[in-house]
Amino acid sequence: MTDKIAFIDQSDMFEEGLLFQSLIMGRDFHAMSLHYAMFIPTIQGQADDDQLDYWLPLAVTRGIIGTYAQTELGHGTNISKLETTATYDEKTEEFVLHTPSVSATKWWSGGLGKSSNYAVIPAQLIINGNNKGLHMFIVQLRDLNTHMPLPGITIGDIGPKMGIPGNDNGFLIFNNYRIPRKNMFMRYSQ
Repeated sequence: MTDKIAFIDQSDMFEEGLLFQSLIMGRDFHAMSLHYAMFIPTIQGQADDDQLDYWLPLAVTRGIIGTYAQTELGHGTNISKLETTATYDEKTEEFVLHTPSVSATKWWSGGLGKSSNYAVIPAQLIINGNNKGLHMFIVQLRDLNTHMPLPGITIGDIGPKMGIPGNDNGFLIFNNYRIPRKNMFMRYSQ
């Protein structure tokens, strides 16, 4: 176990408990691991310059806590089969996120159960009834003051599991949840 200590950068640990947990279990096994390992890097790689200027400082300073919610209950990590949709509404310039079936429930994402208030969501982009394939969206899930789920979001912890109890794996369901157009990452698509 002590060989993992050399790989831990203490500058990004904000509480002694997370540092201790990382020393014992390794950097990738705490409730914030996907925030650092996937949420921030996805912002860095997928956001255009304006989005990067807005979202990255919030994520790095932990003004928002995020996860990466790709895995779906019926499809695991088979991204070609993901069902979650983001339908563009031209009138309001919003995307309507929806979980069309039980198998489309976002499932097992680390930090989703209790910790995260934002997530990167891969979803099938639908424009004028045409599927344009998977695109990445940054989505607020919980109120930043109360940490309660926002209307149109069902979210929770999947419960006890063997192995890594410190990571709050969760589930997520969208019910016609609206987000602004600017929440689609636009480095590679408009």
